[in-house]
Amino acid sequence: QQLIEFIQNEKLLEKVSTKQTTYNSVDNKYTHDIVNTHEMLGVSNGVLAGKTGYTRNARECLITLWVHKTGKQEIITILGSESRFIDTEKIITWLNSGFIWEDQPTS
Repeated sequence: QQLIEFIQNEKLLEKVSTKQTTYNSVDNKYTHDIVNTHEMLGVSNGVLAGKTGYTRNARECLITLWVHKTGKQEIITILGSESRFIDTEKIITWLNSGFIWEDQPTS
């Protein structure tokens, strides 16, 4: 539920969908260049946003907001990876080629 609320927050979604941006301190004395390390952002079809992470215990992690050519959005989560971008690309390839999208009945 929190992830859904996160992607519905336009300001936060803008931050994780931007490849690079610059921020100024409140007093404009300092400039900070921020680079999104999600390698697929702006390169792979359908990748809208994402956040990378790494710890020794969790290894490479990646959350990606992706949209299928039909317009259906999915959240792809990779944990404990040796190659999070390759793993994500494999899932996207599978979703594009081998997955059948069916509408779920609403209650």
